[in-house]
Amino acid sequence: MVTKFGNASSVDHAWGDRADIEVKQAAQHVAALTGAIPQDIIWTSGSTESINLAIQGTIHQLTRSGITPRIAVTTVEHKAVRCCIIRG
Repeated sequence: MVTKFGNASSVDHAWGDRADIEVKQAAQHVAALTGAIPQDIIWTSGSTESINLAIQGTIHQLTRSGITPRIAVTTVEHKAVRCCIIRG
């Protein structure tokens, strides 16, 4: 995305429209590579957000399935893993 600049969430102007198309195409490519569907692809702004989404999403899904989640965390983990606060 080095030629299509714009906020993909701002689709009330041409710059945003073009960026939105590019982001959707990127999701299609990633989905094809990973065996997912484009709607399953979630873009985040960085590692902390991604880590929190993965941990909290996994815990939520396990809990909904009746499984008690158990996560082992060591001191060598990324700070975002160690500081992930899960509120029920």
